[in-house]
Amino acid sequence: MAALAQVRSIAAALIDARRRQVALPLFPEAVPDTLDAAYAIQRCAIEGWDDAIAGWKVGRLDARLSERYGVDRFIGPVFARDVVHVEDGRTSVFRLIPDGSGAFEAELVAFASADQPPHVAAWTRAGAAELVGAIHTGIELAGSPVTGIGALPTTASIAAFGNNAGQIVGPLTTLMPGPMLDDVTVTSSVDGSEVRTAEASALPGGPMAAMAFALEQLHAFGMPLRKGQFVSTGAVTGVHEVATGQCWEATFHGHGRLVCRVHAQDRSDMDV
Repeated sequence: MAALAQVRSIAAALIDARRRQVALPLFPEAVPDTLDAAYAIQRCAIEGWDDAIAGWKVGRLDARLSERYGVDRFIGPVFARDVVHVEDGRTSVFRLIPDGSGAFEAELVAFASADQPPHVAAWTRAGAAELVGAIHTGIELAGSPVTGIGALPTTASIAAFGNNAGQIVGPLTTLMPGPMLDDVTVTSSVDGSEVRTAEASALPGGPMAAMAFALEQLHAFGMPLRKGQFVSTGAVTGVHEVATGQCWEATFHGHGRLVCRVHAQDRSDMDV
């Protein structure tokens, strides 16, 4: 694992750039080369950020790291001030840091109906499903001050607040964990043109496998999921890079539509 001084130094640089909403052309100092080092930086950054955690995002590891560690996912925090609840069809805004990174991800969002039991270390899909009280449609606003973070090893994304810039939470659905959830069809479009259509089963093991993974990681970190917190279970149609001025839509067939416009972050009224 990286030395504690380096962990703190990298976390401080990421915190400062996120707070001031300014780009980092290069990842600070050095991209962590292990999952332990990456998560150590993430936890240090969480401790230094002045907001409560509303939920967690689940992302995918790159192939090299997946082969090395035998897992294919990672988690990152979603902070309360970065969560926007919207009604079906309403337009929300993704504020992109100029020269930073941003991506649109259509996801299913699982809310916990109870606190995660602290004594349970291993989770199955069925066990994770029992903790889910509600499923919402959603969009993860993946974003970072780090330029081109998606081209770096996934440890960079893990360290940099999990590469999460916000979460759009759509309306409550009638869905619950099970075959119907895995069969949900999602279409992502930009400026009226379809980018990709996929079923939730495109996620390895489906959304509840992502939920189970998140619960195991949170147990290991000593940060159990709390009642009312959520897990955004993964990008059904993939990770789609965004550009200022674009209008993205996620259509959850039979369960509504979410719209997101990409604006450049305006720093004129920020206290920096």
